[in-house]
Amino acid sequence: MDYSFGGGEMAAKGEQKKKYKVKAKKKNRKSSGHNNEIVGIMILALGIMILLSFYVKGSMGLFGTLVRNLFLGLFGIPAFILPPVIIIYAFFVILNKDIEQLNKRAIYTFIFIVLASSLIQTGVFERENYVNMNVFQYISKFYVDGKMLHGGGVFGGIVSMPFILVFQPLGTIIILTALSLVSIILLT
Repeated sequence: MDYSFGGGEMAAKGEQKKKYKVKAKKKNRKSSGHNNEIVGIMILALGIMILLSFYVKGSMGLFGTLVRNLFLGLFGIPAFILPPVIIIYAFFVILNKDIEQLNKRAIYTFIFIVLASSLIQTGVFERENYVNMNVFQYISKFYVDGKMLHGGGVFGGIVSMPFILVFQPLGTIIILTALSLVSIILLT
């Protein structure tokens, strides 16, 4: 009498499933690597287009004008750092570096750029320019000043103004400098 109930067949099927899972994992790694390369190439192309928008006026047409104005309005002068940062990020994505670590560093870089915008906004702050304004007028002024390279843009203004109201410009510069140093330490 055979009481195995197909035990031999079950073991063979189990091994087949394991082989299939190993092949599937290898295939997923390959496709994941290709996905990173594809995404990296697309980010690189976008970075180059943004770089040309900033440094070669008129080279990217309407897209370039819109991107330049948007980034300057949001970040002010530190917006000029963004295109090289995007291109460097793209190369690291293409080279399949540790994406989680890379994304953390991208976030710290973004935080640093916002803090730099905030420092610039604090440096050009003149109280009389902000009297009797509502929040939307503040944001509009930050955007226009950023576009005109006379401030830290919307992000710089939004971050710096609460500090300026509480600590005055000098205290704000000390706090933002300390936060910038912390950001650099986390970045490296």
